[in-house]
Amino acid sequence: LPIISLLSLVNGLFSAVIGFVLLAKYLKRKSEALGYFTLFYLFFASVWILWSIPEIFAQSPIIITWSNLFGFLCLYISMIVLIQVPFLFMDRRDLGTLFAIGVATAGVGFFLVRIVNFKLHQLEIIEGYKVWQPTFYPWLRVLTGFVGISVGLVSALTFTYMGYKNKNNIVVFSRSLYIGMGMIVLIAAVGSSFILFGLLGYFVANLIGTVSVIIGLLLMLRGVLFGGDDSDVTLPS
Repeated sequence: LPIISLLSLVNGLFSAVIGFVLLAKYLKRKSEALGYFTLFYLFFASVWILWSIPEIFAQSPIIITWSNLFGFLCLYISMIVLIQVPFLFMDRRDLGTLFAIGVATAGVGFFLVRIVNFKLHQLEIIEGYKVWQPTFYPWLRVLTGFVGISVGLVSALTFTYMGYKNKNNIVVFSRSLYIGMGMIVLIAAVGSSFILFGLLGYFVANLIGTVSVIIGLLLMLRGVLFGGDDSDVTLPS
């Protein structure tokens, strides 16, 4: 049973639905912040859909390896997009750009090592489940996990700070805290999927990751749309 691919497909479809909901709202009323969130959800959905390809949509090692690689590309792009959002609200685009460059640099390093040491994935049976094991260095996976945790932590703390700073404004306060809490839950998902999978086991780690992703994305969506309707879906700064 390709349980890892099935869980990835659930994450991908869930993220895609939210992404298209936000896209529809963005097209009704243009908002730079909403545009960033929409891009994040769509790229994030692409990550999981690409990672769901093994066994469900393809069994070719070449297709599986490249789909995994493109999934990581979408993941780094989603993090580059997301890290800029809190600084957009703080009117500190320079800091957002600086953090984005840091994430992009880690991404470039990741892909250079992957391409220079390019190897096809190998099918293994782990804990009774079919798993297409990547053959790249384990520290690359940990690197991506730490980058994801850093992006989520910086963004969560920034939104929490903005919420506290505007605690007398219920809309800003609630939106900031919902988004911040959602990002904290996503940090748990990243930690489970990229760093603790060796300790928790593949099934448990990916199950925790899937549940955390869904909860985190829902909390963020609640924050993005809190207090708004179809005529007012922008986020206050």
